[in-house]
Amino acid sequence: MRDVAPSLYKHVSYLIEIALGLVLLLNGILLLINSSALLSFREKFSNFLSAEQLLNKSAQEWRVLIEFFHAIVATHIMIVVLLFAGIVIFLAGLHTKKSL
Repeated sequence: MRDVAPSLYKHVSYLIEIALGLVLLLNGILLLINSSALLSFREKFSNFLSAEQLLNKSAQEWRVLIEFFHAIVATHIMIVVLLFAGIVIFLAGLHTKKSL
């Protein structure tokens, strides 16, 4: 009975690692697809493209622009983290499966 428990634990462990890695990869890919809507900068902020219009903007408009850039940066960092973590965990699960 002692030999069966560690073996079963290892099988469950690599299955969970592989599943978690695939879930993280899927979330990263879905976030990447959804973030394409954020990249329509010209449509949302076309009035920020000329130098003379930049001087006439209100504090509210500048705040909206800065929040937009923050959302883009945060989303892309999250995409990189999800994809990288998903790949690493998935490969760790495969390595655990091969080492059994």
